[in-house]
Order: sequence, then structure tokens, then C-alpha cells
Amino acid sequence: MKILFVILLLVSGTAIAENLEVELHLTSFHFDDDGYEEDNYGLGAAYYFKERWAVSGGGFNNSYDDTSFYLGLVYTYDLCASDEFACTIGALGGLVTGYQDNIDHAGDLYPVILPEFKLGYQQYFLKSRFIPDLGDNASAVLLFH
Repeated sequence: MKILFVILLLVSGTAIAENLEVELHLTSFHFDDDGYEEDNYGLGAAYYFKERWAVSGGGFNNSYDDTSFYLGLVYTYDLCASDEFACTIGALGGLVTGYQDNIDHAGDLYPVILPEFKLGYQQYFLKSRFIPDLGDNASAVLLFH
């Protein structure tokens, strides 16, 4: 089972066109283990309309076992890049749904700014985003796409 998990992580994202990426949302790691759902399956996409800028959106099963949808802008910066390998950092800023019943200060649309790290080989990549501890009923989380 662990081998399958590693293989899924390695191919969890793929670039299907020069400026379009498809992301499989897979799992998360909560730093405060209070019974959160860590199988956060879903699907997303990012369309790069400029060299470093993308529109990103998708849906997934969140850590409270509710369905969430997100839409936002992504800015990325290349740490290293070659014809086959890439390593970027960036941030997603946007809105997410699905948390209004579980996080005290969340409304129907919850604003987020999430730092991200992406490591890629050819058209495949692993992306990780970080959600800081928001207080109330939320824990710091590492997301894997």
C-alpha cells in the first residue's frame, strides 16, 4: 500500500498542454492530529495565462469530510529549471467553500493565501501547499497534489 501511495504522489500532477496543468488532490498531513480526514481526494486545474501567473480551481473532499471548491490566482517563481526538471515556489490567493460549518470565522466563501512548492520531472509534478494554523477549530496542514 505504501508503494502505491508513493507512486500516486509522484504522478499526482501532469501538464497536459504547455500552459495547462491538471492536479489530483490526494492527501494532507495535519500537524495537530484531532481526527481530521486526511484522504482529500479531488481534481483541480491551473491555466497559465502569463509566464508566472495562473488561474487555478478545483474541488476536493476537505479535512472535515465536506466537499470544497476553490478558485484563485497563482504566482510562481522558478528556483531551478531545465528541460526535464523544475522546482518552483509560489502562492495561491483566492476563495474556498465548504468550511462554514467547521471553522468559527469562515463564511460561505473563505479567503485564503497558501504558499506552495512544486517539484517536477518532464510533464509530471508533485505540488504541496501549506495552510497555517488558523486558530478556532483548524490545524496547520500540508496538502499534497
